[in-house]
Amino acid sequence: MTKADPEYYQSLRRELTIQGRWFTVAVVGLIVCITLAYEAGPNAGWPWLLGSLVALMFALWARIDQQHTRVLIQIYLASAT
Repeated sequence: MTKADPEYYQSLRRELTIQGRWFTVAVVGLIVCITLAYEAGPNAGWPWLLGSLVALMFALWARIDQQHTRVLIQIYLASAT
């Protein structure tokens, strides 16, 4: 292993932590938007419903990025042994 390998692993772990936080924020935003859309009713709830769709797309993006980073960590750990 070279000297840069542990630094790369630490940067992947930090990135995984940040992506996990973004995913959590997006899911909370999704739940808030859906709740507000439900409370506003069918006529006034459309902006909140659209906001919930944006939050859903952001949550999916964060989750996919998180899984990609986990795969990179697994590849790194497999090659390190």
